[in-house]
Amino acid sequence: MRYRTIVDAMLILVRGGEVLPAERQGTGYADGRWSVTSGHLEQGETIAQAVIREAREEIGITLVPQTCDSSIYATSATPKVTPASACSSRR
Repeated sequence: MRYRTIVDAMLILVRGGEVLPAERQGTGYADGRWSVTSGHLEQGETIAQAVIREAREEIGITLVPQTCDSSIYATSATPKVTPASACSSRR
């Protein structure tokens, strides 16, 4: 059997230097808990596309790809954190 990697894309909203968590609702997983917006990468999606989709689905905001700042990604196999592209929130 092939090993399959599950990628979780996360959106961390920051305002005035503070992280803004969202209360999970209607997902069937950890509902009622505070968390950053996140979800699994769907087939053919980039991390930025997954972040944009999850923001729309989970907290009802629209991210504009042209307002991209930066993000990081890491794997559980290594503690190394590497820069990658993603988007910041603009209302």
